[in-house]
Amino acid sequence: MAAIVKCPVCGATDFDLHRYHSMMVLCSQLALFSLRCPRCGASVSSVCSIPDDLAGDIESAASEVGAGMGRETPSR
Repeated sequence: MAAIVKCPVCGATDFDLHRYHSMMVLCSQLALFSLRCPRCGASVSSVCSIPDDLAGDIESAASEVGAGMGRETPSR
């Protein structure tokens, strides 16, 4: 899936969010993606919508580590 991300070094826009280097989920629909430019190799970061086919994997991973917004606060 191509994202509307533009490399500040070479101007490339053909990024694939599935090839992210790291991702920080900001809310259920948005994440900060760190990517490598497919043309020049520069590091690029952008806030993008999470692709639908990644959402299930992200939700599962968050559940495994007890992360996520809206969960109950554990009793101490």
